[in-house]
Amino acid sequence: MDTAAIELTPRQETLLVFLGSGEKGLDPIRVQKGLFILTEETPEDWLPSEARYRFEPYRYGPYSAEIYYDLDKLEGLGYVTARRVLGQSWNYYSLTLEGQKLARSMAERMDKRAVEYVRRLRDFVGELSFRKLLTTVYEHYPAYAVNSVFEQ
Repeated sequence: MDTAAIELTPRQETLLVFLGSGEKGLDPIRVQKGLFILTEETPEDWLPSEARYRFEPYRYGPYSAEIYYDLDKLEGLGYVTARRVLGQSWNYYSLTLEGQKLARSMAERMDKRAVEYVRRLRDFVGELSFRKLLTTVYEHYPAYAVNSVFEQ
């Protein structure tokens, strides 16, 4: 696939760099919460507003439907793979080889501080249990927990 001909949005580029900053796939909760923390905590001079997602309070805290749209689009372009695990109703998202190559190229053009923060953040959300991740996000951003179905 000719990557030069593909035009991605700044948010899609951020999503690719986020997914490409670790080895194993991430479930939707970790993708959502990682990109939420990135949006809320990254200084504007590191990551411009057009590279951030918009979130609203939802069933498991901060949620952006745009992330699912972008995951589907990136999967269709051959950059992301969605893998279902037996016994679970959700996918784990990771990058294809072509997606990894593109993510590295995009990371080289991003602010180095943002790239390092994305790597640390991806490790953070990947290492926490589901319960600990949601509890941590809810403690720091209680306004996003108002519609939650998660019992703390």
